[in-house]
Amino acid sequence: MNRKDHNNCIMILLIIFFVSLCFNSNTIVIAQATDVSKVIDELAVPESPAFAILGVTPESITRPASPRELALSFLQGLDPAGNFQSGLAIDTAPYLLFFGKGLTLEDYKKNIMKRELSRIQFSLATAKGIKEEDKAMRLSFGFRWVLWDEGDVRLDKTLIECIDEAHKEALEKFPSGKTLDPSEEEERMNRVAKYVEDQAIICRRECQKRNWNKSALDIGIAPSWISNDGTTNNVAWNGIGIWTSFSYGFNNFKSLKNKAQITFHTLYRTNESLADPSQTGMFFEQDSFSFGARLRYGNPKSSLLIQSIFIHAEPSSRAEDNSYRFSAGAEFQIATKLWLHLSVGGSGGRIDNNNQGFIISQLKWSFSENKAI
Repeated sequence: MNRKDHNNCIMILLIIFFVSLCFNSNTIVIAQATDVSKVIDELAVPESPAFAILGVTPESITRPASPRELALSFLQGLDPAGNFQSGLAIDTAPYLLFFGKGLTLEDYKKNIMKRELSRIQFSLATAKGIKEEDKAMRLSFGFRWVLWDEGDVRLDKTLIECIDEAHKEALEKFPSGKTLDPSEEEERMNRVAKYVEDQAIICRRECQKRNWNKSALDIGIAPSWISNDGTTNNVAWNGIGIWTSFSYGFNNFKSLKNKAQITFHTLYRTNESLADPSQTGMFFEQDSFSFGARLRYGNPKSSLLIQSIFIHAEPSSRAEDNSYRFSAGAEFQIATKLWLHLSVGGSGGRIDNNNQGFIISQLKWSFSENKAI
């Protein structure tokens, strides 16, 4: 099994990622923007669309959410077909990353074009099979556009008002005096800054509670490629995926508001190359249509996940198939900007009875410049 080519792909993705970090020095400067950025960093990192299209993760339901400047995801485990996979994905919002200089929160709120461009995300992912049953290398390039997001922290007026009020309270609590010498004035300003930051922590915490599970809608498209033998010499077209996702945050249900979110997702996938479970090292193509839902229940720091999805498949050389896939898991924050996602589950109803269990772990890291929106 040749892993050199896959390692090269991962290296290329990492180079792209760190070059993007350098470009991210074009930051968006405004008062309170640091607080907005900190809130975004504390919210769960959405699923990478490119990973979902590759079919190596059970989290085929992608959650719509306004994107970060950069996000990095690592994947390891048994895929829904029962084959071991490892992979890497990079997600970015190009407009925020490359054209963010000078964009203020006020611009973001009032300028529809700038706001919509900021909500466009590109995703690049690669995954590699480990076992002989499926040692293919897969690559996908995804595009996602968040059409509507009630949980967009950048539009949260309450957060900005809360920070502004903290500034006013601090200046009233520690007023400037004409007789203060430079050392006393410096001490006063330090007290003002500490008071504002202490209050800002509370403001940001309340903002997270308000926005972590809000309703949103997105659409996306992702072409993909595959090398069945795992080398870069035989890369071939692997079809395209088109999807839409809608999340509902139970705003009208007092018992579930700020506690739960349900996401509905539909995907049409063409010309997907899959490992043949009856013949080691062989592949077949299929088109498929899937529809499913996922429930998140928890809080801004951790959530339980339950997912079910129906799949109608039309293989090129065998009978049409209707099956289902279910999973349960959890996502939780293990450090600032760093999230761990675990899923276990299985499939049923397949016409070939190849119903496999799976277990997948993902490590997700996001980056938002502290002075950016």
